[in-house]
Amino acid sequence: MNSKEVLLAEIGHRITAAMPNLGCVLETTAEELGRVMGAGCVLFLESEQDPGLLEPLCSWHEDADYMEFIRAELAGAPLRLGEGLTGKVAQSGESLVIPEVTPEQLARMVDPRHLPIVEARPVRSMMVVALPSLSGPIGALTLFFPEVKGPANTGDLRFVERLASCAGLVISNTQTFERLQAELAHREQAEAERLELERRIQHAQKLESLGVLAGGIAHDFNNLLVGILGNASLALLDLPPESPARESVHQIELTARRASELTHQLLAYSGKGRFVVTRIDLSRLVEEITHLLEVTISKKAVLKFDFASVVLPVEADATQMRQVVMNLITNASDAVGETSGIITIATGMTEADERYLSGSWLPEPVPPGTYTYLEVSDTGQGMSPAALARIFEPFYSTKGSGRGLGLAAVLGIVRGHNGALKVYSEPGRGTTIKVLLPCAEPAELLPGSPGEVLPVPADGSTVLLADDEETVRSVGRRVLERAGYRVMTASDGKEAVEIFEARADDIDLVLLDMTMPRLSGAEAYARIRSIRPEVPTLLSSGYNEQDATSRFAGKGLAGFLQKPWTAQSLVEAVERVLRSNGEAER
Repeated sequence: MNSKEVLLAEIGHRITAAMPNLGCVLETTAEELGRVMGAGCVLFLESEQDPGLLEPLCSWHEDADYMEFIRAELAGAPLRLGEGLTGKVAQSGESLVIPEVTPEQLARMVDPRHLPIVEARPVRSMMVVALPSLSGPIGALTLFFPEVKGPANTGDLRFVERLASCAGLVISNTQTFERLQAELAHREQAEAERLELERRIQHAQKLESLGVLAGGIAHDFNNLLVGILGNASLALLDLPPESPARESVHQIELTARRASELTHQLLAYSGKGRFVVTRIDLSRLVEEITHLLEVTISKKAVLKFDFASVVLPVEADATQMRQVVMNLITNASDAVGETSGIITIATGMTEADERYLSGSWLPEPVPPGTYTYLEVSDTGQGMSPAALARIFEPFYSTKGSGRGLGLAAVLGIVRGHNGALKVYSEPGRGTTIKVLLPCAEPAELLPGSPGEVLPVPADGSTVLLADDEETVRSVGRRVLERAGYRVMTASDGKEAVEIFEARADDIDLVLLDMTMPRLSGAEAYARIRSIRPEVPTLLSSGYNEQDATSRFAGKGLAGFLQKPWTAQSLVEAVERVLRSNGEAER
């Protein structure tokens, strides 16, 4: 093996060793060829994004300053296949040697954009060699010499062609490797996104199924509580003031009311809790409730506040928002536990884009825009990914046993307000929960609750009460009859319509449960209205008023009665509707 063969093998080895980094392969090729030939070298490669475009990707010269000058001049000056000396060689694959060239000849042969390069230093001869691959030329190498004798040697041309052939194969293989690597990365990314989407869908389905279960339990439980509260109220009315049984009945009533609060939390988790939406200032509401909670949280925890200095108007249920604040702070206090820690409560306003909101824990997408936020963070132990995945499950706790609905209720309330939830937590780094609510347009803030309606004596009006629960019908009849009303009852929507058809002129008010067999409350209401459109109708449900009455919008519904109702709330609702209807008729 002669010296050139040895040199060719050594250079080929160094070029191959630069794989799989394409940039390193190109730089090694230009440098090795330029050093061996004692020439400046520019390497052009056909663009993969724009076939037919030759990009000057690498250059070398022994003079470092001149090499930087070459790179600067070549930047943004690509060639097209067939354009100039280099473009013609890259297109044909046939090498080109110019043994001797004058400046005038160079000016005619070289692309005008590249003239400053050959004018800055004397160029007396040139050699352009294609970079071959298995599928054809992929670029070209341009060598420019300061002396006439350089390219005149045929052996030099053969050497450069063999080196270019080796470099072309290495470059082609490196490009193929990078394409495969990019495709693999793309597939891995797509698979990761698919798995994440699958996880989110499963999580959403899990939350949805738990929400449906919670809502169903709360609805049925509310009907039972109607019987307990109604009978307790009637018993208290029947018992003389001195009766020793009054205290026991009163305790039954109080316990049933506490049970009613639990059903409200269940409905909040399902996203179907009762909302009385008004315009409130979130910062003011949070400040009020946190001052009350300061005495109940862990004695080891220090509360820090970072409230926005401006009004943060949101359309929300004030009672539900207080529940959110209370649950978040209680959760943070539990996380701090018996160790010293800090609970930070912040409010503010932020612009949230689609990408940011996609990380919300709620399955329903919310639109980008301006959001008011409540952020509660603690310096507790934080949570592992496994614990974080279960944080919104009812009765789940990282402390060993759950104490209630807690964060599950927060999830439902935020869902019901069309908001978003973000959670950040790592073991040893604490937890931050951020609630985002759509920001309302600035306006005068309204009070959070309506005034009381005083009952008036009944005038013997007739009420048609339709409910599929016998307990509800029985208690409702007894309460209304005791208040002086005449009562007809129906066990489902179809029976209610039949009774109304027969006695339409005798009935002054219809009280319909929303969910009944045979005919639902909505279906029964439509048929009753077709018989006598002006009859006042009161809808009753354990679900929130917005959900229950949404399908009745613009259809003349007289009012809504939330379950579980008490004897007093039932009578007040009936009297209010009848009184309003009487005033309208006058």
